[in-house]
Amino acid sequence: MTHSDRAADHKTPLQARSSGPLTGRVRVPGDKSISHRALILGALAVGETRISGLLEGEDVLNTAKAMRALGAGVHRGLCEPSFGGHAQTRKA
Repeated sequence: MTHSDRAADHKTPLQARSSGPLTGRVRVPGDKSISHRALILGALAVGETRISGLLEGEDVLNTAKAMRALGAGVHRGLCEPSFGGHAQTRKA
């Protein structure tokens, strides 16, 4: 079967449909770049985000400070950082 034969089989365009919000848990090994991403995505997310296995190097802690400066609620719990909601616009 050639590429053009396969293309002819797919005449109907694909459609994406809206669905509900993503929920769940993801466990990945601790890593500096993943720690930065987890902090940033947690700050952007709506609701509470808990991060375990965060590598707390100076640069990662500075990323947490930056997320606080942008308005995200970053809190250090007994065993893991958590975020309360997404960044809010500050009222003047």
